[in-house]
Amino acid sequence: MREKPDCDDCQEMYRKKNEIPPCADCMPSLMPVNVETVRLWALAGSQHIMGFGGPVDIDLGTVIKLMELLNTKNKAWVLRRLKNLHNKFLKDDYEKREAEKDVRR
Repeated sequence: MREKPDCDDCQEMYRKKNEIPPCADCMPSLMPVNVETVRLWALAGSQHIMGFGGPVDIDLGTVIKLMELLNTKNKAWVLRRLKNLHNKFLKDDYEKREAEKDVRR
């Protein structure tokens, strides 16, 4: 199964075709309590601290600076939720890399 392109690539693809990207239909609706966390993830989710085997954490300095710029309310709560989201990403990424290793063996 092919993964979806990231938002920037998808928007660029539609721009080249002079079409409006279907962003509103791409992702399921979020519960209001998750909007701020997902907005922050969209901006900072690629700011990884890298180890030899791939990403090991998210750059909290970048996350905290973004929270300041976005005037994030309840920063500690949003940060915990973002870390949970990032930990899920790290787990999925690790499992994907391990599965790819098994295929190559």
